[in-house]
Amino acid sequence: ITGVPRYDEFFSSAGESEERARQEAVRELRLDPAKKIAVLATDPFHEAGRADFVGNYLTQNELAQLIKTTIAAAKHFPDLQLVLKLHPRDPFESFTRDLVRSLDPEKNITVTRLYPTQKLVRACDLLMTVCSTVAIEAILCQKPVITINLRGTRDLQPHAELGAALSARDETGLRDSMDKALHDPGVRRELSRKRLEVIPQYVHTPDKDSSRRVADLLETLMESSGERLGVRVGIGAS
Repeated sequence: ITGVPRYDEFFSSAGESEERARQEAVRELRLDPAKKIAVLATDPFHEAGRADFVGNYLTQNELAQLIKTTIAAAKHFPDLQLVLKLHPRDPFESFTRDLVRSLDPEKNITVTRLYPTQKLVRACDLLMTVCSTVAIEAILCQKPVITINLRGTRDLQPHAELGAALSARDETGLRDSMDKALHDPGVRRELSRKRLEVIPQYVHTPDKDSSRRVADLLETLMESSGERLGVRVGIGAS
């Protein structure tokens, strides 16, 4: 009904914000400005004994396989640099950094946990993940998305099934999807078209006014229950 307020900024001055985000990411993460940026955004992780953790959470071994597969595929693209964006609650950060160092002695891969995710999404040319909601943010920004499913089970998110993303189930498939997402004009056009179709399913109304609609709804609910607010509920109210 209202849309998602956290996504409002994705519909505000997108082009200008993306260029600024890219410039800042290149400077702050010491990236190569001449190369495209591919981001692997990791997912939450399984913790032994936690009954509330369900099947979409990665184990440490699955995380290692995901990273190895992605690095191996990315090495086939000399015009590409890989940024590994760790989940904010990543309990394996030290393990992950050690693994990347062993796989990338030339230090061509950037690893970050705390860099702002939304800024990185705006800056990138390609977003890869297993089933993180970061994929939705990338779709809102009209960025190519690849969902990586090394388990061989049904994808946990419908992005690829809906045509708004590509999918990969092994290194060869990931390399093929990366090539298409970055270099195939026909695939890129079709992905863009499909993203525009599915965005309303994710955010209801794709504009920057969700926060205002939430405020209006809250005010209406308060008024309908006999409550009267002294001031308007909304952004910038005083």
